[in-house]
Amino acid sequence: MTVTESPTEPTPTPVDDALELLTDGNDTWTVVPTGATGDERMTHWITVEGATLCDLKEMR
Repeated sequence: MTVTESPTEPTPTPVDDALELLTDGNDTWTVVPTGATGDERMTHWITVEGATLCDLKEMR
């Protein structure tokens, strides 16, 4: 970039709203974005107990 050029904003990455729900068979569930790959698949996740998922369903 030179003095006369204006800074450009980075192009936003589209977000994939789809999630994959995985279980270990012991009442623990893990939610991972289906669009995640490689390191993202290992770092962009949340794990909850099965009872928490039931409570969320009842709230709807």
